[in-house]
Amino acid sequence: MANPKDITVLEPDIQLPVEQGDEFRVEDSVTMQAEGTHLSTTLKDLQKLHVDAVSLMGGAENEITGAGITNVDLGASGAGALDSAAIGVPSFSGGDVRLNTDLDTLFGASNLTGDAQAFSTAGIDELGINIAGDITGG
Repeated sequence: MANPKDITVLEPDIQLPVEQGDEFRVEDSVTMQAEGTHLSTTLKDLQKLHVDAVSLMGGAENEITGAGITNVDLGASGAGALDSAAIGVPSFSGGDVRLNTDLDTLFGASNLTGDAQAFSTAGIDELGINIAGDITGG
């Protein structure tokens, strides 16, 4: 087995492994640097790629905290999607993060309190509820 590596990638560059179905090795320490108000990579894609951390640069200013806020879509929907996403969440730093999901997914969570704690510990500050559209990244 190869030695673990520290890998840093920019968000636009992480789309190539997603599109090709590749992923980083579990033993590697992967940090993604992202800029802007909305990540093009979903939380589920970050987890599939074994990204450990997301370093945020920029985003619209949050009225309450004054920090930049970045939106990330869950990337899945329906019963259990939120629960499974709360396992192995990458840590977010450098700004406020809003995780976008939908009502069906929120109501389908069996451990909402535990999920909220896991997301908060990972640096996700807000939950955005989309009541009209698709948040699966498709």
